[in-house]
Amino acid sequence: MPDTGFMSPDNIVGQSGTFFGSEWITPSTGVIVFFSGASNFQTVDGFENDGTLPAGATVVGAEVQLLESYSSPDGQTFDIQLSIDGGSNFSSAITSGNLGTSSGGSGAGADHLVPTSGGATQLWGLDWSGFSDLSQIQLKGSNGTANIVSQHVQLKLYYEEAELTMGSVKLDGAKIQIVSGKFLID
Repeated sequence: MPDTGFMSPDNIVGQSGTFFGSEWITPSTGVIVFFSGASNFQTVDGFENDGTLPAGATVVGAEVQLLESYSSPDGQTFDIQLSIDGGSNFSSAITSGNLGTSSGGSGAGADHLVPTSGGATQLWGLDWSGFSDLSQIQLKGSNGTANIVSQHVQLKLYYEEAELTMGSVKLDGAKIQIVSGKFLID
């Protein structure tokens, strides 16, 4: 099944209770800290320069992962929500697996990876029919029970490609050249 590969955001849309919120979110320079509290959140967008999916593609799943992430106290979880309409509506929260230790600090041994949320068949309770514009995607992260540190968030969309259907074709001494793709004759 085709996928977009892991895509990175390039913009912070909204935040409450965060630290280093003015930094761009990139693996080399960005740091996001989600402080504990029910109303604390960070929302990001700008995935892969706001491109589009292939024409006629149907999204069948979405996967989110946080890189170099940890919690204080250790072993906490993180809530992630997804929007495909520019942030007007968000999915219900999906909770990450347990975060790694907060004692790793930066440098060697500090590359903590949160288990991914979602997956190849997880639609997050959203209706993806007709969706193709990546500029409409926003991710919201929040946590109400622990301080969460994450240096990078990524999103991967899984999709099915549109099938090309044609009516009947009559060939009478014609030449057929296939440049790319499949050709099936029943």
